[in-house]
Parts: sequence; C-alpha cells; structure tokens
Amino acid sequence: MDNQNHHCNIDKYLQSIPVETLPCYKKYNVKYEYFDGIYKLMGRSLKENKRLSVIRFDLHIPKYSRDTPIDHTFAISRFIEALKYRLKADQTKKRREGKRTYPLGFKYLWAREIGNESNRAHYHVAIFVNKDSYNELGNFRDRRGLSHLIIMAWSTTFKLDYEHAQTLVHFPHEPVAWLNPMSNDFEASLKSVLNRLIYLAKYETKVYGVPSRNFGMSQK
Repeated sequence: MDNQNHHCNIDKYLQSIPVETLPCYKKYNVKYEYFDGIYKLMGRSLKENKRLSVIRFDLHIPKYSRDTPIDHTFAISRFIEALKYRLKADQTKKRREGKRTYPLGFKYLWAREIGNESNRAHYHVAIFVNKDSYNELGNFRDRRGLSHLIIMAWSTTFKLDYEHAQTLVHFPHEPVAWLNPMSNDFEASLKSVLNRLIYLAKYETKVYGVPSRNFGMSQK
C-alpha cells in the first residue's frame, strides 16, 4: 500500500467511528476540544507508523508536607522530556550492541486530574510508539524494557529513588494495545483504543481555573 492510499484509509477508518458511538462517551461528559485532538493525534500516529503500539499508564504525584513542598506545575513536561531522552539513549545502546533499531515515532497524550478521595493530582498518560521499536512493557522488576524507562523518567522528574518512583507509576489491565491497519481486526481494535483514550477527555475530576493545564498532547 502506498503512502497516499494508507493515509486515506486511516482517515476513512477514523471517520467511520464517531465519538458518539463509543461507550466511554455515553458514560462521561466529554470535552469536544479534547476528543477532537485525540482523533487527530491517532491519525497522525497511524500515518507515521504502519504498526503502532499504544501504552497507557498513570503517574501519581509524591506525597509532601508543609515542610517539603513539591512543585508539580511542570511535572508532566519534565517527565515527557526525560522519557524522550531515555528512549533515545536506549536506541543508542541497542545500536552499540549490534541490534537493529527502528524509528521511534513517539507521540504522547496526557490528562491531569484530582482524586476524589485523596485530593491529590495524578496524570493519565498514553504514549504512541512504532511497534517495531517497542511492542511490550518488559519487566520493570528486572529494570529492563519500556516500563523501566517510564519509571526512570518519573524518578528523574522528582529526583526520587527508583523504588519510590515505582510505587507512583501504575499500569492498568492490558496497558499495551497494537494497531495495524492491514490486520482484519483493525477497525475493532481502533474503536477499543479510542474508547480508552476518550476517558482522558472527560470533564469529571479535572480542575479548571488553576495555573496547571489539564490536558496536553504532541503537536507534531
């Protein structure tokens, strides 16, 4: 399939899944600007990567006291930059070991929310990468793989030791999804992934009118 046909097919599939048909849309109040951005980000990611891994995880802010305040205003920006750095370093390490590497195709999406009970901020995050580069999380207990890089990036964000950062990173059930437009189940898989991502666009548990942003994503 040439690039032009590939891009047209991606647009066709996205248009065939109106957000109103997603279960999550029916359950929550969803902000239009957010879900519109999610659809566009998904389109860009699929056009750049013919096989795509989408990884979901949550990042929790460390506890702090009045004596040791933690400024998390720019935490997610620092995390994204730290993760990009570690992904590139991992690619460089693989090349030095004589292993084949592929373009990362890295993109990200995040939503900041406040817990109803804890009243503490946390982030729902999704990253998009070329499936040929990363197709699984790996074992963070062995400090290897993508999960290890994510935990290390959150550790760097707040200058935490690895064990502490590990308790603040949560991977939900089935955190990795694969999308391949050439597969027979692509449309069903795409709808499932979009439904999970639309959760990040809901109004509930977000705080408006504060300096910290509630939602962000790759712009390219």
